[in-house]
Amino acid sequence: MGTHILSCSNSWENAINKAQTIFKLANAVEIGILKVEPLAKLPESGFSIHENSHEFGYVLEGNVIIANDEEEREIKEGEMFYNDPGTPHYTLNNTTKPAKVLWFLIPPLNN
Repeated sequence: MGTHILSCSNSWENAINKAQTIFKLANAVEIGILKVEPLAKLPESGFSIHENSHEFGYVLEGNVIIANDEEEREIKEGEMFYNDPGTPHYTLNNTTKPAKVLWFLIPPLNN
């Protein structure tokens, strides 16, 4: 119980082009980070789908494109995005600089 302090400074190495969970509270929320390298698309082919989870993302550094089967949207540093549950989507960094994203899934995956 009480306040929990989490450090992400060492976790970014494990989050290169791969979502890395940093905190999970059963049945409530999953929080993670993602570092998208220049010209990377995640997943590399197709879409990611979280059937039962609301997904929120906040771009800490750089810019990314969040695309679904209908549109592409550029999300700039300091902006947030939201995907409804079951939305097929991918993340693309079409710049020359890495991008860092803090993400939230509510409820967590595999609940």
